Amino acid sequence: MPHGSSTSLDESDARDIRRVKAQQSRTGLSLLHIRLHVGGPTSEAKLAYCRMFWEPSHTSSLDIGGERSFLQSIARSMASRPHPHLESLSLHSYVGPPILEPAGSQEPSHIVWSDIMPNLKHLSVYGVSFDFAMLRGLRGLRSLRIIEHMHGALPFTLQNIISALNHCPELEILNIALPLHSQPDVVVSSPSVSMARLRMIMVQSTLSMCTGLLHALTDIPRTAKVLATSTEAITSADTITPLILYVSDHASCERAPAIRSIAVNSIALPPQYLPMAAEPGGEIPVHFGVSPPTARVGIVAQKWPNRIERDQYRRPFTDESDESSYIGLETEILMSVEDEFISRVLRPWPLSKATHLDLRSAQMDTRHMTMLLENLPAVTTAIVRPEVPNITKALAAALRAYLREHGRRAVAHVVFDVRNVDHYVARGAWNGAIVPPSSAEVLARQSMMHMLVYCAEAARAGVPLDTLEIVNEPQKSTYRMLNGIEGVDWSELNRDLQMGFVYEGVLHSCRRELDGTKRDSFAVTDE
Repeated sequence: MPHGSSTSLDESDARDIRRVKAQQSRTGLSLLHIRLHVGGPTSEAKLAYCRMFWEPSHTSSLDIGGERSFLQSIARSMASRPHPHLESLSLHSYVGPPILEPAGSQEPSHIVWSDIMPNLKHLSVYGVSFDFAMLRGLRGLRSLRIIEHMHGALPFTLQNIISALNHCPELEILNIALPLHSQPDVVVSSPSVSMARLRMIMVQSTLSMCTGLLHALTDIPRTAKVLATSTEAITSADTITPLILYVSDHASCERAPAIRSIAVNSIALPPQYLPMAAEPGGEIPVHFGVSPPTARVGIVAQKWPNRIERDQYRRPFTDESDESSYIGLETEILMSVEDEFISRVLRPWPLSKATHLDLRSAQMDTRHMTMLLENLPAVTTAIVRPEVPNITKALAAALRAYLREHGRRAVAHVVFDVRNVDHYVARGAWNGAIVPPSSAEVLARQSMMHMLVYCAEAARAGVPLDTLEIVNEPQKSTYRMLNGIEGVDWSELNRDLQMGFVYEGVLHSCRRELDGTKRDSFAVTDE
């Protein structure tokens, strides 16, 4: 919507309305897929038109975005007219900074959507007040996504959620994200609901809400993806143990998918300044202290290593399109218990076929890296981003320590994913400096040198790495790990490697029978 005088706004509104009417006339009686996103200042006349310009009996899907009040008015408008052919409804609120809203300020709608949308199969509600009672009668619902941003008391409870899901036996996708302070009912136990068709469960909420909801869902297929994110800080690994056991039990079922890769997402969080003392009888702190250091850590078990191509970004705990993810846990945790958390998560998982360790989204020191390697008995391949040098240094140090202690190698292959070398990148943790592509290129090459030094030591010990590899090199960028590969002396890179140096899927080896052959480090074989 353009900014300017009211006249220009009116002219723009009229033009938009004429365009929509022309599109409607061309479609005739065909079923419509409507996408409407209203942002910024909009006239009352246009808002009134947008609330119900479509023909309900000829609408197959609605994707509507705007401010919360506008979307609430859309829901009220829809309640007055049946949508017999509507199969997909998405309401997406544009939210600003968090606002504390008093309990009861969101009045839940009392619409029973099955009365007006009897054939609804896909429902997505982002940042809009939602009453789970509206799901009553939607027995054909296949996917449900409820992402709630508000910061007041929830207008529903865990009991409400479970009761609503009892009306949705065909549900295949359940994605629920609730605010930081959401809590389950006070009751000791909740009724269970059979979810025999679920293939994906993603829940983000407090630890107690995540645990209560997942334990209430029964008969979940062993192949279903289960990802849980705790939105509150964990001070002891004991508190998250029930959730860890639930996820591990799911993955340990007979004929469950094999776990082939472990991906770690971690970052140190900024310190919080807490009042430590106050004047006698006063409320103003005399001084502030710093809270213990914390990190956000997520561990995902994947059915196959995730080959992330250039210009792709995936966050496994929120990205439904990531088909490789199988189970995962994410939480904020004190750094002092991070080792114990990692160990407790991985120890009960069936990892006998987990050959890949994906560290592209990790920020970890050598101690944490050692803990990972100790809990992955079958690991052969580590994947890192070389422009983030801390992780590569930590990996090289952990590999060196393992070599010196055990006299053997911890992994056989190290893969450098350089897809972000030509981008501005954050160096280090939350407060890391933002470095330009030229510096990222330098950091990446330094990481390569650190790993080559380890390769030389491993070769002298008689247990060299099989391969060192570069993938996703930006071909048209000035900033590359290897410039002008025609002139590269590959012997400088592969001399301390058992098989050779792999560049974009081609092996460069001192062994004539291997040189020039194709190699795919992300491939796994069924045994």
